Amino acid sequence: MRINHRARYLLTVAVIICLDQVTKFLIRYFVNPGEIIRVFNNDMIWLVYVLNPGMAFGIRVIPPFVLMIITFTAAVGLGIFIYRNPSLTPWQGIPFSLIMGGAVGNFIDRIIRGEVIDFLSVNMPDFIMLRFPAFNVADSAISVGITSLIVISFFRGEPRRTEEFPENKSWSVDTGYEDR
Repeated sequence: MRINHRARYLLTVAVIICLDQVTKFLIRYFVNPGEIIRVFNNDMIWLVYVLNPGMAFGIRVIPPFVLMIITFTAAVGLGIFIYRNPSLTPWQGIPFSLIMGGAVGNFIDRIIRGEVIDFLSVNMPDFIMLRFPAFNVADSAISVGITSLIVISFFRGEPRRTEEFPENKSWSVDTGYEDR
């Protein structure tokens, strides 16, 4: 049995949402707010329980309700885009699905709690900051999806032109191409 691309993309969205919500449930259940659990007994990766009412990295430049509307609109828009573009390659569809799954995962938190649960904190030695702001599975999926699309765009090949610009002609708004 062959799974069509749309089903594969929907499955990717569902897996991201499930992973995101299950990990956030486990953090709520096993980690107290403000508690730090050092993964592998070192300072590189911490599990923390942080409630983030803002956008990425806790930035608060727009009201939470507006952020919910933007997140919902982005998720629905991506869903429609994926559904209406059956010619998407997996190299395009999977990253869009990661972004959509991450957006829906964080949207669920905003609807239920009014804020997003972040729980991964990574040490950034000799970087701009001491510790990278806490994030979650949904944030990671969005970041990987966007980064993948950017990288893939560099390998798409030469853009195709429908018509070459004639060498001995100039363009006029009134008449179109004219001889020089």
